[in-house]
Amino acid sequence: ADDTALDAIPRVVTAAAEALEADLHIHPTAPGRYRLVKRLGEGGMGVVWLAEREAGGARQRVALKRLHAGAVSLHARFAEEQRILASLNHSNIAQLVDAGVDAEGEPFLAMEYVEGQRIDRWCDARALDLRARLGLFLKVCAAVSYAHERLVIHRDLKPANVLVDARGEPKLLDFGIARLLDADAMLATATQAMTPAYASPEQIDGKPLGTACDVWSLGVVLYELLAGVRPFAHLDTDHARASAILSGVITPPSQHRRRSGKDDDEHVAAPRAKGLHIPADIDAIVLKALRREPAQRYASVSELAADVEHFLGARPVLARRGQWSYRAQRFVQRNRWPLAVGTSLLAVVSAFTWRTVLAEREARLQAEVADRTTEFLVSAFSLSDPTQAERHDFSARDVLDRGRKQVNEELADQPRVRARLLEALGNAYSGINEGDVGAPLLEEAAQLHLRPTVNDPLAAARSLRAKAASIHSVIGSSEEAEDAARRAFDLVRRHGKGDDLLLADAYETLAQAAGELDAAQQALALREAGQADPTAIARSLRGLCRLHSGGGDHAQALNDCERARRMLADASAAHTRDYLALLQQIQTTLEYLGGDYDRAWAVSRERIALTRELFGEDSSTLAKLRVSLSMPLAEQGRFDEADAALAKGVPVLLRLHGAHSFQYAQAVFHTGWLSFQRGQFETAVVQLRQARDLYETLVEGRDKNRLLVLRTTLAQALIEAGHA
Repeated sequence: ADDTALDAIPRVVTAAAEALEADLHIHPTAPGRYRLVKRLGEGGMGVVWLAEREAGGARQRVALKRLHAGAVSLHARFAEEQRILASLNHSNIAQLVDAGVDAEGEPFLAMEYVEGQRIDRWCDARALDLRARLGLFLKVCAAVSYAHERLVIHRDLKPANVLVDARGEPKLLDFGIARLLDADAMLATATQAMTPAYASPEQIDGKPLGTACDVWSLGVVLYELLAGVRPFAHLDTDHARASAILSGVITPPSQHRRRSGKDDDEHVAAPRAKGLHIPADIDAIVLKALRREPAQRYASVSELAADVEHFLGARPVLARRGQWSYRAQRFVQRNRWPLAVGTSLLAVVSAFTWRTVLAEREARLQAEVADRTTEFLVSAFSLSDPTQAERHDFSARDVLDRGRKQVNEELADQPRVRARLLEALGNAYSGINEGDVGAPLLEEAAQLHLRPTVNDPLAAARSLRAKAASIHSVIGSSEEAEDAARRAFDLVRRHGKGDDLLLADAYETLAQAAGELDAAQQALALREAGQADPTAIARSLRGLCRLHSGGGDHAQALNDCERARRMLADASAAHTRDYLALLQQIQTTLEYLGGDYDRAWAVSRERIALTRELFGEDSSTLAKLRVSLSMPLAEQGRFDEADAALAKGVPVLLRLHGAHSFQYAQAVFHTGWLSFQRGQFETAVVQLRQARDLYETLVEGRDKNRLLVLRTTLAQALIEAGHA
């Protein structure tokens, strides 16, 4: 008995120490208007608190993340986490609510507070069956794929970073060690933070990282959701697990479950989950995601998700490039009742044979596309050139240019792979404000998707919608953007199979590109009827605001915008690109609504602050905003402020985009317009001629309205300068 009491002393002391430490931390200084409620957790970077604040007359709860005191060396990583979170706006990713610096000069992040349970325990507590677990996993895949499309890899995917809320929706958390897919990500080393049990072989080995590392981690998460344990949970140390990840044999989850007990987190699967039947197809999917060579895994998270969907639809999975008998079996499972009532054995056999051949051919094509896409991405985005491997100044543009060059050189005879990669590249260029570069790539992708050998009209529509948005982001409304939007709409209407939310997207693109109020109203109605995500409904309202304002109905426009603003605030999306775009529309509407410049400029200051927060001081987005604000400033006679805005914005656009770009041409036009407003007509003539020459070379008839405004302003300047 005495020995037992003595043995308990260390545990009692440890518990008391932890309680004392928690008490010491319970009342630190809260930043701003926040009140700290309790500590939620602690990691290598800092502490996460449950905090509250009053927002819009309601109490808002957030997860407040703060660095450890004095952790100055982590400020850069913390700032990068903020930039990454601000760029992500997805219903299955916890949203950034607020960010700033407290009274002591320490940074903080306020995240959407997710009151939920980690995904594996949520599934086991409810004894979910296989299909339900896979459905939840697909939502996680959608969130990760969304991040990848924005050149962000998570690098720490695990059940503890996926919480399921009261509505049964998973939320992806903790982008604290996430990185942008630029040089820093590709030159990653083993010194970077990770969770070893979920880390990919290339993370363990300190090799360059890409999206494939998240594919691996998702494979481990899926393994654990189904088997109740991780692949190497039986090993005792991180070193042993790391060695196994690099060279050990991975047991299929169906076999591991039969002999599993506790894992190292002492988490035990629920009784019914322990008896979960795991088919061979799922084993194959998990093991493909867990192949050691990145090029042998799924080409992307979307490919992994597609294979899970193939299984759920009783279609052949790409991970099992097996025999004819396997595909035939899947065909029978998918068509059991039609076959049972067949009128003739010959007809059944003929249909069976033909459709099985089609299924086999489609599966083979998809597998080849996935494999070739993976090989290409690994080749294009690996810095294998020893003369460049030590460089640390690569930008996202450098990476994309490298990929575009290789697509042009290597994939002429592979239209499916080429289309997929061109679409990804086009969207990525648009994401870094290079829509004029991305638009031609998206058009080429659409044409490839429409080839008879590819025949994917909805993919073509997706590329065309992206093209229209890219053009609109650079030069505004134009015939080319409208043409792309109309072609996309026609494809969705003919091939969308009653998908109302897909049709809503097509209507929205058409409304933006062509300025059609009816299309915007249709998009809103479809999204509201389909109970779309609040951010999507808010986008529809923003589009209506723009069109109502353009049509002179400024009061209705402001109502639309304010409703959208409330929806985004309620959805904890007040620090996202959607919110930033909404602020722009509100400012424009206020300026035209009775010339309410005071309120408009309050909004403009909020826009500048949020743009700086999202994109950085030297970003193209902030520079374009400053240049555009010079015009309303000049209209109010605030010439010095307009000059200052141009002085900050124009050099950045010239440096980032070059002298032969839409962005710089617009900046030169604004500079000339300001000179004209100040009565400096000779200077204005020189600047406006330069802008005209650039536009005529770059636009090629695509933006006639803007070119007409430029020429009209130039003509007025010539008259005032006495040249007419």
